[in-house]
Amino acid sequence: MKTLLISLFVFFYSLYCQDIEILFNHHLGFRDILYLNGNVYVTTDDFLKYNLLTKKLDTVDTGPKTYFKKTPPYIVGSLLTKNFFVYDSLSLRWHKKVFYDDAMYRWFNNYFINKTNKIYYYGNTNISVYKTLPLESINNLFMVNDYIFITATDTTNGNFLDGLWMYKNDTLIYVFDKPRRNFELGTFFITDKIYILWPDYFYPYSRSIIYESNIDTSMLRTGVDITFSQKFVIDSFLVDNYYISKNKVYLFGTIGVYVMENNNIRKLLSLDISAMDKINDDSLLLGGFGLYLWKNISTSVNLIDNNIDYSLAQNYPNPFNSTTTIEFS
Repeated sequence: MKTLLISLFVFFYSLYCQDIEILFNHHLGFRDILYLNGNVYVTTDDFLKYNLLTKKLDTVDTGPKTYFKKTPPYIVGSLLTKNFFVYDSLSLRWHKKVFYDDAMYRWFNNYFINKTNKIYYYGNTNISVYKTLPLESINNLFMVNDYIFITATDTTNGNFLDGLWMYKNDTLIYVFDKPRRNFELGTFFITDKIYILWPDYFYPYSRSIIYESNIDTSMLRTGVDITFSQKFVIDSFLVDNYYISKNKVYLFGTIGVYVMENNNIRKLLSLDISAMDKINDDSLLLGGFGLYLWKNISTSVNLIDNNIDYSLAQNYPNPFNSTTTIEFS
């Protein structure tokens, strides 16, 4: 009982120290978050809307939803009905429209994937196939300097490799690969270099490995070799949400929030986070099994460590000892 109370105290005290407000809890957890016009939209087994001003929670639609397209037009897809929900900025409401016969999985600007071998493009309410690649399952994508980077599974010749490919001018280049033991390559983020978050599920415990590219993104061009080396190891499964602000990279995982800066990484908070979106440069919305508002990020305190050694000394005053002394550690 004492251990539970101490853990709860440390948890809520860490929220207080980090200026985090609990908006509401949800037993299923969230897949994604979108902040728009003072409302917070979250996807789970239902599509929910939370108004930050009125603190009112509404259900927009039922059925599991996937990831938001976070640039106009704002879209969320449905895993259950395979519909797209498009936000109408004029009437400030969501319109249910069917644009495609399959669910989206990840967005990057106007491009999206659905774990097939195709990259799709959304434009003017129409969806077209942008590229079809000789791969089994594309898990994620991003673009740098007109280069398309994708993570995917390659099953050719029985390889079963998860890897990172670079694509430009109809050329597909294998730039990073791992034996297939992690289901899929995680995600990536870009500062001056490219970083890969690799989820290592089958280590004695779940952990994440961060790899760093050998060159800056400004040096990306055909003929330049890109290699990756291990940079950090974190005892948490990091999700594909991150936030870059003032030379800091905030990473969110199953057992913590981390910040990477000055060639180091440290833990800020013990909190299970699966989704994130930005309100402004100093405020984030975080989602896990609750919706949290994180304010004053730039003044975040140092590591809140839950592995603290506690001891309980003799309680005072003692009726057989008139001297009152308080000891703590």
